[in-house]
Amino acid sequence: MLELGQVRTVILAAAVAVAIPAWLAKTAEAAPCSTGDVTLTIDGTLYTPSACANGLNAGPGPSNPAAETAAFNAEFGTSFVYLAKDDGALTSGSTLGGIAFTVDAAINATSGAWTVTWTDTNGPAPLNLPIIVDFGVYLKGGNADDAGYLFQNVLLTDGPYSGTGTFTITFLNNGGQTPGLSHMTLLGAVVGVPVPEPASLALLGAGLLGLGLARRRRTGQT
Repeated sequence: MLELGQVRTVILAAAVAVAIPAWLAKTAEAAPCSTGDVTLTIDGTLYTPSACANGLNAGPGPSNPAAETAAFNAEFGTSFVYLAKDDGALTSGSTLGGIAFTVDAAINATSGAWTVTWTDTNGPAPLNLPIIVDFGVYLKGGNADDAGYLFQNVLLTDGPYSGTGTFTITFLNNGGQTPGLSHMTLLGAVVGVPVPEPASLALLGAGLLGLGLARRRRTGQT
């Protein structure tokens, strides 16, 4: 028979055997996202997300833009459309008033660079650059892990026609490891067109005034 001390040792060992897996499972939970996980710079202006969310749960498996867009809109209360994705192949979706997009990211990396480009495909017809948009960036890694990031009031310039940024995956897979990026999906919506700054309006006013005076002089000379 086991002595009392031996019984206590066996009980303690059993308790540790149960506690360790539970502790490991707890440490494998997804780390909370941060608005510093993803950045975007366009023409020298740095944009960072205004909000982010883990576990949008758009479903396991390969990229599904429709499900990802629906999950993002449900989480952030937006009405974005799917614009582009990179899952090893660059694919474009809807346009924003004729403005088409591509996105290119460091697939299979846990952190790296990404690029978004835009092109006016409808010539002089509206919309015309520059425009202000809201972006949604959706990161997927592993089989069912994901995070979404909301960018607001991003100015898309009429040259340059691209922006670059960085991303870092902070969520974990079921094995407690940081997965590589399986794909990035870009969503968006138009906010409006930029309003000229007061200095630009004053310069325009001065130019119009000068043109009017020149016309008066020519009229008086004839």
